[in-house]
Amino acid sequence: MRKNLSKSGRQQFWEDHIARCAVSGLNQVEYCRSNKINIKSSYYWKRRSKDRVGATHNFCGTLASQAASDFAAG
Repeated sequence: MRKNLSKSGRQQFWEDHIARCAVSGLNQVEYCRSNKINIKSSYYWKRRSKDRVGATHNFCGTLASQAASDFAAG
């Protein structure tokens, strides 16, 4: 990820990856390795998304299903 992204740019970056992970069939670690994403950052964003939504989910799970449909819709 580029370090000079704005706050909203970082959020969009992770929302996109959450959506892609949901449809990839991979678990969080496999997805991060295959996409050269820092696993610790993915855990941070997973926790941040959970706190923001107030729901229990995993990086490639429940919240990601909604993000995947939003991502597919365009």
